[in-house]
Amino acid sequence: MAKKFSIIVISTLVIALLVSGCSSTSNKGKYTKEEVFKQLSTLYDEKKYSDAISKYAEYISLGGSEKFSKLDELMLDFVKDKYSKGKNWTSVQDMNKDGYAFGDLDGDKIPEIYKLDIKASDDNKAGIKIYKYEKDQYKDVSSKYAPSNRIFPGELAVKKINENTYGLISNAMVSKDSNIDVYIMDKEKLSRLINSTVAGMSKFAQDIDGDGIVEIPQLNNSDKLSWYKFDKDLRVSVVKEEKIKVASEVKAQDKPKTDDSTKKPVEVKSNSSINDIKPPKDEEILNLFAVGRNFEASRLLEDGDSSQTISPDGISYAIMKNQSVNIDNEIKAFSQYFSKDFINGHVKNFFKVIDSKKYVLCGDGLNTLEKFTRVIGSTEDGNKINARIEYVDADVTDVCNVELVYEDNSWKINDGSLLIK
Repeated sequence: MAKKFSIIVISTLVIALLVSGCSSTSNKGKYTKEEVFKQLSTLYDEKKYSDAISKYAEYISLGGSEKFSKLDELMLDFVKDKYSKGKNWTSVQDMNKDGYAFGDLDGDKIPEIYKLDIKASDDNKAGIKIYKYEKDQYKDVSSKYAPSNRIFPGELAVKKINENTYGLISNAMVSKDSNIDVYIMDKEKLSRLINSTVAGMSKFAQDIDGDGIVEIPQLNNSDKLSWYKFDKDLRVSVVKEEKIKVASEVKAQDKPKTDDSTKKPVEVKSNSSINDIKPPKDEEILNLFAVGRNFEASRLLEDGDSSQTISPDGISYAIMKNQSVNIDNEIKAFSQYFSKDFINGHVKNFFKVIDSKKYVLCGDGLNTLEKFTRVIGSTEDGNKINARIEYVDADVTDVCNVELVYEDNSWKINDGSLLIK
């Protein structure tokens, strides 16, 4: 009798649960979008962040277009609770500084979550993890959507890059240089739109004119900083230029006052004397070559479309993805890291215009995954330094040579065995 009673009780409970589940499922679709919007606000006020996000997704699926005024706060609290317990963020900016961001890049009106994936074994770089809202929860879709290249860890944020487009922006400080990457979602893939490095300065992507759209800094030569903006077709143009003071700018001194007009004026000594040149430390040599080498390779890998190539003189060139690009500016960008001799002797040959179409040296087979580990030794000869650098590529350790030259008040790469020439 007791056994039979137990079976009846259990059966009753199972039926009750099934009825409850069916009722919950049927309730999910019976509310209007206005009612769902009110439920969303209530759930947020109750600090039920995961449920609130599900309710927001339901609201969007019903065709809701009214902006939830606390969406940023909801996402901040959800990311903090779900992916980074222990963080004391009080603003989206705090979160961005720790390498976390959110925003709708794929156009479905539900923000994706982005975070830097930093591993100790990596070459001081990080991958990008992507979480997308699918089937009532956020799922890791990095294997499908994330870019193959890694970036220097720093601040990560989603910002408006033109009137209709949002981009994922990485602002990172690498030694004394600013490194900026801008990504957009293109054909269900996070693709790098531009990479910019400002040598020796702390300058990052930011809204400099107050229109809500960020501009990208680029140091095109040693004394001029240019700010670029994307147009509706994601082509860049200069919107502002800043004069940068360099060490060689020595103010002319007035003739000293003296009662003896036969005395010579005080001589203004140049600070570019070879004896005054301070040789770079090993870590500075290592960083300059690593950043310069990656800059060179990434330009050739990303500027050209390897599916459309030509081979004048037996050398393969890929058509440039952006035909509106200014080749002179592309060449000038190399002056951040490379000497005038290297640019004149090699970089100018990276680009060609054939039948009114612009081409760049094909980058197939290149990679930016070498890990430069240490300077084995270096010798100084006047304004030049020759160094041997150890690096690891695919678990194979090897050594490369690099020559630096001091010009325009900084050390530049003049030659190197791993460089594209």
